[in-house]
Amino acid sequence: MLLTTVNAGYRQVSMHGLRVELLEIQARATGIPFTFVELPLSCRNEEYEKIMSEKVTLLRNIGFECAVFGDIFLEDLKIYREENLSALGIHCVFPLWKRNTKKLALEFLELGFKAIVVSVNCSKLDLSFAGREYDREFLKDLPPDVDPCGENGEFHTFCYAGPVFEHEIKFKKGEVAVKEYLHEGKAYPYGFCDLIPEENQNKHELKSCPRCAAMFECKVGSVLLCQCSKITLTEDERDFMKKHFTDCLCLSCMKDLRAEFHKDKLNQYINKILNFKK
Repeated sequence: MLLTTVNAGYRQVSMHGLRVELLEIQARATGIPFTFVELPLSCRNEEYEKIMSEKVTLLRNIGFECAVFGDIFLEDLKIYREENLSALGIHCVFPLWKRNTKKLALEFLELGFKAIVVSVNCSKLDLSFAGREYDREFLKDLPPDVDPCGENGEFHTFCYAGPVFEHEIKFKKGEVAVKEYLHEGKAYPYGFCDLIPEENQNKHELKSCPRCAAMFECKVGSVLLCQCSKITLTEDERDFMKKHFTDCLCLSCMKDLRAEFHKDKLNQYINKILNFKK
């Protein structure tokens, strides 16, 4: 499952400025279930850790055991993640750790992935880099002190096509704007390129599963496409689910609850026989 943080005020991915709608389309195009954490506009670290702890605990309670990160060489960030998540019973995995970032960037392009730069740290890169395609020309134009993968936060990208995508995500480039972020009394300017999703890519209502918090499409207007058509439930199974949840569930949770219902039923039957023998 993809988990990311979103600015609750602007409904944008934190530090990327990416609209949540594009994140939703990206998740569907890759077939990866996703959920997000809404953070307040001005979020202190203590508040951030409390909100994240609640979300991670929810995911752990429904069976998630590991968290995978794309960190490459920021040791302090790696330690921070490991310490906080191990306390919640979550194991951290870093598949890109200590990889050569120049080779990694070229490998990304050679595999056929496409990305666009959505935000830049203006103290490291000129504003003109915002909105540029992440390609060999972009890498060639980077100043010597800027990491090819933006590992130090010099820039952030939005991946919109590649081998794992069912289709290329369509969008239009909007305005490029500069916002300042205060940290320890100092202002840091960041440039953002707004990406506007093309119409008809979000045709159905997006809902959050009340059990696992994953986002899914509710296609009530198209019964043959609706995920509910992929599972057959008896009246008893439906009643069991209604006792615990009042809103739509994702397909995975419906299957889990159906299995849980039959497990409970079997246990009741076994207990009945044992009590009868007594």
